[in-house]
Amino acid sequence: MLSDNLKGQLGLNDDQVLEFKDAFDIFDEDNSGTLSTSELASGMKTLGQDIDEKEVGVMLSEVDSDGSGEIDFSEVCTLMARQREKSDPEYDFKKAFKIFYKRGDGFIAEAELKHVITNIGEDMSSSEITAMMMEADLDNDGKLTYEEFL
Repeated sequence: MLSDNLKGQLGLNDDQVLEFKDAFDIFDEDNSGTLSTSELASGMKTLGQDIDEKEVGVMLSEVDSDGSGEIDFSEVCTLMARQREKSDPEYDFKKAFKIFYKRGDGFIAEAELKHVITNIGEDMSSSEITAMMMEADLDNDGKLTYEEFL
């Protein structure tokens, strides 16, 4: 149905994948194994989304990796994961946090913080960055977690 690798990349669990598969099967009116713009628009309206076919076309094009003009189940899962992520009230904070931690380990080290601050053109001295880091680093481990970042 959906590879474990893609499921992990999208942050989906088995229940979510099954839920998306059930919806996909209902929306796939012609049983082609893909959803057209009109099928997706119809399905979204059924779910209470106030969206027109043009907007759906834009959404579809963002995940239509093979350029077919239709999306298969894995592409629908990608779309749904993105939509779910965007509806998260902390979406912008999480996105900003990911910009800072370059190693992908879930923490922001002082060097990473300094690198980003310098690259965005902020005029801060090393001592100011160190002070900022010390103030936010509540457990004094020399790195910031997402919670400390907030």
